[in-house]
Amino acid sequence: MNTGRFILSIIVVLIAALAPRLAFASDTLTPYHHFIEVSSGYLKTPMHLKLKIQKKADFPMYSIDSSISEAEFVLSDSATYINYDSFEQLVNDSIMLLISHLDKRILINQNNGGVTERLKAMASLRMKETSAQELAKKFVLKEMEGVNGKYTIGKINLLSRVLLAGTLLAREEILMQYDAVTLQPLTVQQTNRSLVPIDQETYKNLFTQSQYTDKLIIKDGSCFLVNNSVTNYEFMKVQDNPIRPVVTIGDCIKKSEDGNYQVVQAYSDFTLVDNRSKN
Repeated sequence: MNTGRFILSIIVVLIAALAPRLAFASDTLTPYHHFIEVSSGYLKTPMHLKLKIQKKADFPMYSIDSSISEAEFVLSDSATYINYDSFEQLVNDSIMLLISHLDKRILINQNNGGVTERLKAMASLRMKETSAQELAKKFVLKEMEGVNGKYTIGKINLLSRVLLAGTLLAREEILMQYDAVTLQPLTVQQTNRSLVPIDQETYKNLFTQSQYTDKLIIKDGSCFLVNNSVTNYEFMKVQDNPIRPVVTIGDCIKKSEDGNYQVVQAYSDFTLVDNRSKN
């Protein structure tokens, strides 16, 4: 598999904090402008972010639909670091290192620049809507506040204006929670809803089971199940002053006397592949 694309496909999420009790009216763009403005607040240098990512679905179609992962991002002035399950990516001003612990391989690539911006994009809530106008066209934005233990929890709920066919359910929904005092992100829940076709016999059998009655619909004579695909992001750490990346390139490889790189003792059972000469 393309390990670089695997890491870049991390649906890692950005959470934002709205000002407490910001007034909302469905016909104004002010809340959407504010959402976009503050949603990149913690994406700065330096940064240390740790996430727990849990995916689940009412009716899993693929193995990834039911999974738990952890991701870590460290951005400093001199280097960056990403850890996603069994993959690590390390970057300095000249090279990019990709470590696959499953394959026991270390790949060296040339750093062609733009890494900082790419890492920030990977650590953000990757939405196609980049302006308040675009966001307002797609989502209805609601705001809530609540107290939960020692935190004053701020909540933002984005509901897609497009409904799932045959239902009153939003096709897409984002529920974000943050500490309203410190503006530290806490959790994000992203829900995508789709219709799964089923035959009439299956419909009849499921209709007798209470857990399915609100997920069954008939549309144009065909039977469907509503499938809620949910991704939960838990922000375990959001820090803006990391001392250094958790792992550095020097912890993994070093230059030999002939000028070529070799693995250090801790990675002696890894195969090292230098792709820079192939570029």
